[in-house]
Formats: sequence, C-alpha cells, structure tokens
Amino acid sequence: MTALPSTSIFPVIIPAAGIGSRVAAATAKQYVSIGGKTILEHTVQIFLSHNQIGKIIVMLHPEDYTFTTLSIANHPQVMAVIGGCERVDSVLQGLRCIVNFQDPTQFVLVHDAARPCVNAQDITRLIERCTAIAPSDNVCGAILACPVTDTIKKAASTKTSSGYSQHFSIIDNTIERSLLWHAQTPQMFRMNELIHAIETGLAKGTKLSDEASAMENCGKNVLLVEGPSSNIKITKPSDIALATFYLSAINKSNK
Repeated sequence: MTALPSTSIFPVIIPAAGIGSRVAAATAKQYVSIGGKTILEHTVQIFLSHNQIGKIIVMLHPEDYTFTTLSIANHPQVMAVIGGCERVDSVLQGLRCIVNFQDPTQFVLVHDAARPCVNAQDITRLIERCTAIAPSDNVCGAILACPVTDTIKKAASTKTSSGYSQHFSIIDNTIERSLLWHAQTPQMFRMNELIHAIETGLAKGTKLSDEASAMENCGKNVLLVEGPSSNIKITKPSDIALATFYLSAINKSNK
C-alpha cells in the first residue's frame, strides 16, 4: 500500500462515554471545567484548529445530556455518536460509523477525551510519520508515547499487615527502563486494519487497552513517535491542577 500525501485530511475518534469515577467529581471527568471550558471542549478544539483533521467523532454515553450544551456540539466538523460499554467498544462503533462515508483504507486518529494538553505540533509529527510509511517498513501505524524516566519496580506479591490491617507490596525486581514507554494518544492506523484488529481481539476475549494493543495482538508492528510528558491523561483530582498549568502554557504559546 502506497504512502499517502502528508497534506491529506484525517478523521479522529474521541471516546467520551466513560463516567470518570477516579476524578472524584460530581460530573464525568470530560465535563470538568478548566479555565472556563470543559476538558472535552479543550480536547476537541485542539483538533478543530488543526488543518489536517476532518470529521471529529465524539463517542458519548447513552445518557449523556451535557454534550449538547457545549459550544462544540453544533460545529459542522463534530459528530456525536453513542458509544459502547467499554472504550474499545466505543472506538469500534466510531470506526463503523466513519467507514460509511470515508475510504476504509484511510488513516484515522483515536484520542482520549481526557488528554486536553496534546499540542498541534505533535499531532502533525504523528501524521507525518504515518503518511510516510512504506510497505517495506513493515509498520501498520504509530502512536505518541513518552520514554519512561522513572526507576520501575515489579512487585512480587501483596501482603496484609496484621499490625495495621493495610495492604503492602514487596519488590520482586527492578525493570530495565531503556525499552519502556508510556503510551499516549493520538494513535493512528488505517480504518479497515483497526476494525479487523479490534474485532479479532474481542472475538478472542483479549483485553484491548488501546488501539496499539489491538494491532499488536494481530502481529502488527507499531511505530513509537516520541511525545512530551505534558500530554497527560486526566484520571485523578491532582491531574486537573497539572492540566490547568499545561493548558495555560499552551494558550500563551498560541497567542
């Protein structure tokens, strides 16, 4: 399959059907406000401002009554679709929606709704690397990822302290970190190949934590494109303060 022109326009799927319970907020985490905008609005607007992004498919919970109140809801590039029970189900439903109106051999990006700090430059680099893939490269797509810099310990077991009735873990060994990466999003693959990979994984009962894991499960090679540590996923309350800081810096750099 030949490489695509780097100037092509690509759709993006944003799974936003979760309830985000770990953030401990009164609302789903994608609707927590940062600087007067919800996390989801920040995320979607990054892609709306990118000149290589076409349709943006936002996957929603069946009982989501908030999205329609957002400024982005009526944007002509944005399409809301009901998602599935798990993230992977939502992505698959989004893919099946897109192939109804777009070439299934085209690349698609998938991005976490709760990663509002990704920047346009890194999206561009991901697109450039994917569109430059040649058949001889034996690579199916790419993801943004950040090299691990911390020392990583593997736990041998979890025990309960009789004195304090608390759980604690014992170190088994230290893992060599030079080959370890934190997976991020966007992740970018051809639609037909990603649909096949997800359907295959689900049929086998394989746990698919992201799109790359689905492709790996099918024996495909996935390229790592280094992204910044600032491209965080908001999963706990302390992440909101960090995201606020990063978004402020991004907004200043864009002025």
